[in-house]
Amino acid sequence: MSLIHWWPLNGDTKDYGCGNVELVFTASYDYTNAGKIGKALQLSSSYFSSSFQAPNKMSIAFWIYPNDTGSWSDIFSIGTNLGRIEKTSTDVYYWYQSSKGGSNLCSNGEIFTLENQQWQHITVTIDGTSVKFYVNGELKNTISQTSPLTSAMDDNRIVWSHRGSQWEGQYKGCFNDIRIYDHALSVKEIKEISKGLMLHYNFEDHMATAYGNVYQGTNNAKGDLTTSGNG
Repeated sequence: MSLIHWWPLNGDTKDYGCGNVELVFTASYDYTNAGKIGKALQLSSSYFSSSFQAPNKMSIAFWIYPNDTGSWSDIFSIGTNLGRIEKTSTDVYYWYQSSKGGSNLCSNGEIFTLENQQWQHITVTIDGTSVKFYVNGELKNTISQTSPLTSAMDDNRIVWSHRGSQWEGQYKGCFNDIRIYDHALSVKEIKEISKGLMLHYNFEDHMATAYGNVYQGTNNAKGDLTTSGNG
């Protein structure tokens, strides 16, 4: 079990995990110096995707800074049926999916609320039985899993900050430290990651590879964000 993809987004879009997956953007983007951990990716008119073979189990963890108070939009979506974390006009977030002939990961339902203009850590774990949603290390909702992840993520990609070709608006805000694991993280692991822990040792790798990054930046960024360059 390992961290298979890791995009810190601290001034670049490189995959620092065990894979080498390029993020594909639809338009230009910026970085802000007021990230949760160093710099952060700032979006207003672009969305991006990450393509990789869907594992049987998975955890998706990331920091997010919502910066939009009124439009329907999506944090990310997976699969033909567009399973997604969808934001409503009241800042309530749902897991929702369309019926387009693919498999649904789990049933639709309200999962959590987020504060606008404040960094929050999100973790989604998929263990083959249930899908769990965490905010800042705390479990907010659990929904029974109805299809294997490999079926629900049948196009082998995650579309970030948008639903892809659908009419819904662009999710406006910032992303930091996106991680994809090939297993369901434990509660202890989720709590540690939500503290901003950045060092990883892959003990199952006989090469004993270690991943470590040193970041500088505010840990409680809130309010206006400033950009620093274009992607």
